[in-house]
Amino acid sequence: MYKVIYKEQVSLELQIDEFDNLEEAQKRQNYLRQRYYNTLILDEAEIDMVAQVLRVNNFRCKDY
Repeated sequence: MYKVIYKEQVSLELQIDEFDNLEEAQKRQNYLRQRYYNTLILDEAEIDMVAQVLRVNNFRCKDY
């Protein structure tokens, strides 16, 4: 599973879309970048790493 994490530059609202394969995630990322969204693709290992860092730093990590 891949997650495309992005923020719209005006509202700054965080959004997360899930995809089963990297190709579809990259298509979504390219679409968003063309519309000036800041985007990031994370795979499951990276998601786990981020979640662990947030927990270690006493942040609450919300599952999406």
